[in-house]
Amino acid sequence: MTVTALNSWTDTDLQAIREQLGRILKSGPFAQSRRRKRFLEYIVSETLAGRSERLKGYTIAVEAFNRPETFDPSVDPFVRIEAARLRDRLREYYAVEGQDDAIRIDLPKGSYVPLIKFRGTTPHESASAKATVSNTEANDTPLCSISARPSIAVLPFINMSARRADDYLSDAITENIITALSRFREFAVVASYSVFSYKGTGVRIPEIARDLGVRFILEGSVQKSKERVRVTAQLIDGSTGVHLWAERFDRAYVDLLAVLDEVTEQIVGRLGSPYTGRLGRAWRGQADSGTPRRLQAYDHLLAGLDVFDDYVPGCMAKARECLFRAIDLDPSFGKAYAKIAFSYILDVWFGWTDNESQSLAEAHKYATLAVSRDDDESWGHWAIGAYNILVGQHDRAIASYRRAMDPQSERPRSYG
Repeated sequence: MTVTALNSWTDTDLQAIREQLGRILKSGPFAQSRRRKRFLEYIVSETLAGRSERLKGYTIAVEAFNRPETFDPSVDPFVRIEAARLRDRLREYYAVEGQDDAIRIDLPKGSYVPLIKFRGTTPHESASAKATVSNTEANDTPLCSISARPSIAVLPFINMSARRADDYLSDAITENIITALSRFREFAVVASYSVFSYKGTGVRIPEIARDLGVRFILEGSVQKSKERVRVTAQLIDGSTGVHLWAERFDRAYVDLLAVLDEVTEQIVGRLGSPYTGRLGRAWRGQADSGTPRRLQAYDHLLAGLDVFDDYVPGCMAKARECLFRAIDLDPSFGKAYAKIAFSYILDVWFGWTDNESQSLAEAHKYATLAVSRDDDESWGHWAIGAYNILVGQHDRAIASYRRAMDPQSERPRSYG
């Protein structure tokens, strides 16, 4: 892929870039996003016109979004939030519809000047342009099929503020939650451009759930005043309309971006934690005798983690009983192998084993199996890193931890 300087673009190049811009603006990720369309169209047009040096937060806010001349980008994060969302939409587009395009348009982090690259097209097996699941890693190596794991759609949060202009807040937190939930490989999460088509339509929850093929719906609202931001969220069973969980978050309006990040983390933690997460608990409650074997394995994993978290002598042996049942049902279940490895590591760490060398050997065995079963499952790499710390192989531990924190892996959080 090559980046061509502006002054070396030919008329043919410029026309090709404009045609590429048109394709992007008509694509699924942008179809329901008027502000993202306007943002991308403005920064690309200014760049092609040789005015990229003007692409600053203030200029974009005033000229592209008709903000008043009193707009202060150091106080109001509107343009930064919209830029982050534009980057997400471009990633969605090039992950599916635009994966074979000859021209790539990106918005580098920390800049409002688009990066335009020309590349030779390489034939791929085309992915469906109608794909609705944003968790692409989960689709490549799923724990189980979409119908056999928790599936959720996060509907656009409603702007309850007095100003219509505050829509960007409710849209931002919606997309933040979708992005964060998509990192859990156990869940099937509907992509943002699919759910935003329901914004303001008044369609009933059960109908939306049927249309999108999901079991659960998350909806909510955002209300901003001069001094505070209030966010409400509620999880609903899409098949029955029953409310499974609801919570309200009140925060002082100091740093809006920090507030959005904190509330997103809180909501996703409530939903996604394998220990107490509302999604997992609701899903386990509806399992029956016809549940696929992999879902049964997942159920054993959660049961094992419940015991694992006791942190008392003997708890790891009890947790392993559940975890071994999980891998018996699903021999490819990388996370279960990793948690078995961790149970032996913690036995050594806390002095709960009578045979330290044997426990370390078992930890290494199951950590290695975790990675061999699923190299993208980061818990396996965390386990290998922890083992190497205990045996004094610090360089190897660092390498394993770096691999575990690779953004292409499922990165564990403090709540999962």
